[in-house]
Amino acid sequence: MTSCIVEPAEGVTPAKGDKPGKRLPDAARIALGLLSDAIGRDGSIPTASNHIPANVPTVDIETWRRFYYAGTATDGQTAEARKKAFQRARDKLQAAGAIGVHNDLCWVVAGA
Repeated sequence: MTSCIVEPAEGVTPAKGDKPGKRLPDAARIALGLLSDAIGRDGSIPTASNHIPANVPTVDIETWRRFYYAGTATDGQTAEARKKAFQRARDKLQAAGAIGVHNDLCWVVAGA
C-alpha cells in the first residue's frame, strides 16, 4: 500500500480562498520584494503591540509606496493607475497572508 502527501511547492503562497499551489501574480511578488527593500533600508522595530508581532521590522505604507513607485515601470500610466496598481498588489499580498498591516505600518510575514 502506498500513499501521497501533498506539500506546497517552494515559493508558492496560497491566498485565502485560492487553491493550494497558485502563485502570487508577478506584480504582487515585485511589490513584496520592494516592501522587503523598504524595510531593509528604512524599517524599524515598533513599540510592543498586540497587533504587530514582536521584534518584527516594519515600515510605513507611504515609504513602501515610494519604493514601489521608484521600482516599477510607469509604462505611461497615470498617477491614479499607479495608485490602483499598488493597492491591488497590497490587497493581494495581505489576502495571501504574505504581509501584515496595522494602521499605517506594514511588515513581511515570516515564511512569505
